[in-house]
Amino acid sequence: MRLHRASASWAAPEPECGFVVRCVDPPTHVPDIPGWRLAQGDAEPQPTPPGSEERPYIGERFQNARVEAILELTRRDSPIGPSIQVGMELADAIATQTGGVIIDWLSQRLVLPGEWQVEERVYAIDPREHVIVHYVEDSTGLWVHTHGLAKFGRPELELFDLPTDAGDLAYALVMDLSGYVIDGPVVAPGNTLGNPKVPLRALEGSREADHWDKRSVIELRGAGGPTAEAMRAWAA
Repeated sequence: MRLHRASASWAAPEPECGFVVRCVDPPTHVPDIPGWRLAQGDAEPQPTPPGSEERPYIGERFQNARVEAILELTRRDSPIGPSIQVGMELADAIATQTGGVIIDWLSQRLVLPGEWQVEERVYAIDPREHVIVHYVEDSTGLWVHTHGLAKFGRPELELFDLPTDAGDLAYALVMDLSGYVIDGPVVAPGNTLGNPKVPLRALEGSREADHWDKRSVIELRGAGGPTAEAMRAWAA
């Protein structure tokens, strides 16, 4: 990924991360992991998060839970990627032991043990294990955006007004960029990336401000033409 950095004054957000494991029984013999705090409490009844309708077994685990194991990141030293990886692995171990389900709020996902892991990692901290991509269609085209980069102290990424058939290419772009920035340089407003002849420019995201609730986000937009054209030039 070619990134031309043009802004030195923009501050990256602080890493923020936590996982909740909803369990039938309390976990036991949980190892003490530096940089993470474990607390336990009652699992209050609440609606199953959206996205679980097609996986009723996940909804059953969520609703049958009596205990919540709550993991909170307490150390934010760089590189942050290994800390997030260890935290997710601890959540996975707790869910495996208790027959629980993991809530990863910042990635907006509900996952079973092992479900989040990929077999062949492309990066040491592979974004496919921690970041998800959402697609929203409206009258101007496709809005593609990430959820999960905030865990690493990185702004989320978004692209607008894409043709509906550009979803796969947009996914490849934001995942490649996510892997590059997780423990690498921060994409800041004014930076350009991709093909130098047909670059993408980074802008501070503002178009869907209500969706992000003050969370930091970077919009990637074609610097001198359609965003889809700059994406295709990146992929060439």
